[in-house]
Amino acid sequence: MIHITIPDYETQVGYKSHQHAFVYPDLFLEDHFKIFLTQLYLDIELHTTFINPTVSGGKAKHHYYLCRNLEI
Repeated sequence: MIHITIPDYETQVGYKSHQHAFVYPDLFLEDHFKIFLTQLYLDIELHTTFINPTVSGGKAKHHYYLCRNLEI
């Protein structure tokens, strides 16, 4: 089992001082990230979104994924 938390794409990915610049920023778009997890043989058991009160004045959305290995 693996727990993954990623920042919300719209508010946290980019090149401003409070944002993260990633080599492949589209990876963190929800549909793309689900495909990425499937390619790693991970099954998403739970996906939820929450607000992180300590980032961006309490407006930063994050995505939480609980994943389990797929049985091959």
